[in-house]
Amino acid sequence: MEILSLGEKIKQRRKELNMTLKDLAGEKVTPGQISLVESGKSKPSIDLLEYMAQKLKVSIDSLLETEEHQAEKLCEYYAKITDASLLAENYEQARESINKGMAYALQYDLEYYKGLNELYTGKIEFGYGNLETAQSMFITANETFFRTGKMRNVVETYIYLGMTTYELSYYNSALNFYKQAERILEENKIIDDDILMNIYFNISLCHSKLGNHSATIDYLLLTMEKLKQKNDKYQYGQSLLMLSISYKSLNRFEEAFLYANSAISVFKELNNQAFLARVETNMGGILSEIGNIEDSFRHLENAYKIKLDTNDNSIIRTILLMVDNHIKEKDYDKALNILLDLYEKYNDECYKEYRPSIYHYLYNLYSMIGDIKSAEFYLLDAVKYLQNMDMPLQLADTYIMLGEFYGKTGNSGEAINQISRGINIYKENGIILNKKI
Repeated sequence: MEILSLGEKIKQRRKELNMTLKDLAGEKVTPGQISLVESGKSKPSIDLLEYMAQKLKVSIDSLLETEEHQAEKLCEYYAKITDASLLAENYEQARESINKGMAYALQYDLEYYKGLNELYTGKIEFGYGNLETAQSMFITANETFFRTGKMRNVVETYIYLGMTTYELSYYNSALNFYKQAERILEENKIIDDDILMNIYFNISLCHSKLGNHSATIDYLLLTMEKLKQKNDKYQYGQSLLMLSISYKSLNRFEEAFLYANSAISVFKELNNQAFLARVETNMGGILSEIGNIEDSFRHLENAYKIKLDTNDNSIIRTILLMVDNHIKEKDYDKALNILLDLYEKYNDECYKEYRPSIYHYLYNLYSMIGDIKSAEFYLLDAVKYLQNMDMPLQLADTYIMLGEFYGKTGNSGEAINQISRGINIYKENGIILNKKI
């Protein structure tokens, strides 16, 4: 697949039909004249073009199609291949299609397709977890779509910017991007309930992280209104789960139970194991908070079995909630045995998101039972681990904890040293320190 000049198209089609120059020339012109047209040294008259189109069995429009228009068609083709590859999470194939499409977009200055390929590149980087690079690509694509007036694409980039900044834990910024997407939809009278529902749901997630529980509930109810219209039970179940979490945060346990049970019913109907496990975990957490440890264990064990069968890495979160229950029952030996098992078993990189929590739990439990030496060991071990991982904020948190530990044990010099390290990392990452030290 390539872009051809007029002469190249004539020559290619002639060869496809196994015609010689003489065959195409016929009685109309000489073979030499045809050769000059094919080499681009001569421009044919409209009369000759019509004659050649008839002989070649193609339309005159296809022969006259400009290189720019051909480039647009090729860019559109590669965009569709990229879309399909991204949906299949085949990022290498997607990147190959992006590179081919971008080459034509740059050569023929096709601004819209430049932006589209920037957006696709951002999606790949987002998929790989390279969030800063993804954010940069989404910003560039957003500017391009604004220049070209492609407002649906503007909305899409705002949504992805929201998702990226949310993953970076900048929840206010993420909320602003989602609000911008909502505003663009409204101002441009773009009616798309799927997009609006997605925006509402993501806004609810941001409000939840920011502790704005009433706003979380408002946007979840808007999401559910759209879901009822769509009859999308999967997303409906997600929204029920989020509502349960939000009501629990407001200590409104009756509503939390109601929506958690409804979510369980929906996911059982759908047989969606991952989300059923998530709901069971959430229910276990709610029951633990109100002191119903027995039923909490029952739901957490259900979640544990599902996650174990489906190789779900978030099994660690469920196990840690079980540890919380054992601690509440003052069964410290059981809690410690589970934590030490987690420490030994779950040390692969795929569990790095949860690894800091294991260290911190061990530190807190050893501190609780008065084993100061072991408490210090696991905090220092956490520092070594996090120094080798790209997890600066978790490292900063651990330095602060270590400083607080040394402060409590009377080593004020080391306490100041460790806290200073944590503060410097917060500053380097633009985080406002909101810790009582």
